[in-house]
Amino acid sequence: MKRPQSFLQKVFIVYLLILVPFVIGNFIIGGEALSGKIENYKYYVKGSKTDQDGFKIFTEVSKATY
Repeated sequence: MKRPQSFLQKVFIVYLLILVPFVIGNFIIGGEALSGKIENYKYYVKGSKTDQDGFKIFTEVSKATY
């Protein structure tokens, strides 16, 4: 007989279902909004790529993506 899942197992599964798309989205758009910025109604996310001086490069995204 199969044992029922505990509450913590269910919470962990829901957490993964939320976290995995978030992480994949960050890789697709090249960054995340937590360290992004808004300037003149333009939205930027800080990516993982760097310029020649070693500073992170900002990528412009739409308001909905931000």
